[in-house]
Order: sequence, then structure tokens, then C-alpha cells
Amino acid sequence: MRRGVCSAPALFAALLLAASGAQAQRAVETDSPVVQMLRRSPDARTRAQAALTLARIPSPDAPAALRAALGDRAAVVRAAAAVTLADLNDSDSIASLRAHARDPDANVRDAIERALGRLETPSSSARFDPVQPVDLTRVRYLVRPGELADRERSDEARGELLRAAVRSALSNRGTVALHPGVLPASAQRRLRSGSLRQFSLDGGLQAVRRVPAPGGERLRAEVSLVIVAEPQHAIVGMVTGAASLPAPMGDAQAQRRVEASLIASAVQAALRDVESYLAQTP
Repeated sequence: MRRGVCSAPALFAALLLAASGAQAQRAVETDSPVVQMLRRSPDARTRAQAALTLARIPSPDAPAALRAALGDRAAVVRAAAAVTLADLNDSDSIASLRAHARDPDANVRDAIERALGRLETPSSSARFDPVQPVDLTRVRYLVRPGELADRERSDEARGELLRAAVRSALSNRGTVALHPGVLPASAQRRLRSGSLRQFSLDGGLQAVRRVPAPGGERLRAEVSLVIVAEPQHAIVGMVTGAASLPAPMGDAQAQRRVEASLIASAVQAALRDVESYLAQTP
């Protein structure tokens, strides 16, 4: 499992903190600091981070700013804008995405194609109810799954398999638990004291592909999950996982059964040490 910490430049981080403090519970006002960074920062990485952050900090002028960013001079910003337009489920941006579908950068074209696939065939909103009641007295970290989907081809069936695997992996883990939705007063007090912390989990299924191997082809599933500290909306890291099995030779149902097993195993691999990872988060 590989992990990496994603950090924004200092100026962006300061403005993001300002935007996500008192305004975290309501829409950010027009011309929000994050939108300003997307529009005006001279640094491409900052503009890209701002584009991605707008998926978590709502702003009425975000869609227009993101559509404009599809024409940014930096490919990383254009790709980030396409991803966030899909995350916002902004179907009004379909025409703008189509207009940029022939972007000169292959990664941007791929991001736009995926965004169009999600917007033109929207998936139903997933509900993440705990498999069993959460014993909050022993929990230190609550994780609320966010936008988790099949990023490879927007296959809703595979997306459901991924979300079910995440729910299962976060249930009954000791100090980490799936967020129950509504917290009692005792848990609210622990949040204020810092003895209980909240995170969200975004990302998705990156690929399910056949790979050559000694003795015959294998089917390999790869997932990438982004950990976000809440309510700061700060990306603190990424965990990845992969699993493989001999490629099935049967029909579509056999393929689905193997895919389900692989996706569950890849998620378990990504989240295997999530307790220790969250414990090290500042």
C-alpha cells in the first residue's frame, strides 16, 4: 500500500481555512476565496487544488469558475475542473465539457470523458448506513464515505460493489467506525475536545484489468481512496490497494463474481492500516 500526503501552498491553505471555518455549514458567498484562487493564482498547483476543493466547499459561482477553468493554460487545472464538475453533478456543464472534449492533453481528455459519462448517466446517491450500531465510547475516528465510484468506466454495478466493500471495511474496526449520521451529545462534546475526530473518504475504483502473469492472465483491481479531515475539508493523504486473481474463463456472471471479490480485497488492502494512519494525522 502506498500513501502520499497532498499539501497546498501556504497561501491557498490559509484562504481555504478562512473559507471553511464559519462558513462550513452554509454555502460560501459569491466570489469566495477558493474561487478567487482558482481564477487568479499564478501557481497551477494552487489553481488545481482550488478546483478540487470546490467539490467540498459549496459556492454559487463555482460551476461558472470551473467551466472557465476548462480552458486554463495548465492541463492539471483543466483535468481538476472536469473532475469537480462531475463531483458537483453539474449537468448544466455538459455542453462546456463537450466543447473541450478534444483537449490536446490526453489526461484532460480522459477526465472530460469520465465526467461526461457520470453526468450523462448519473448514478443514484449512495446511502452509507452502518452495518450495525456504532459503539462510540471506543471510537476515536469517524469516517463518512463521500463520492466513491467506478472511475474507470462509470459502471454503477461496480460502483455499488466498491461502496459495499468500503462500508464493510469500516464497520466494527475498533477505534475507526463508519459515521452513524447523527451524533449524540456525548460524541459532540468529544468532537469539541478533540478526543473524537471526523474524516471523509473519497476516490474510487481506478481499474479492473487483465495483466499477463506466469501461468496465464490475472484479473487485477486497483482502488485509490483520498482521506479528508473534516470540517476543515483538508486532504491529508491517499491510500491505495490492489488485488489480483486468475482471470476467469467463463461468462459475464463469472467475471462479475471475480470482480466483486477483487474489489473487496483491494479495499481491504487500502484500509488495512487506516487506524495507524489516522492516528498520525496532525
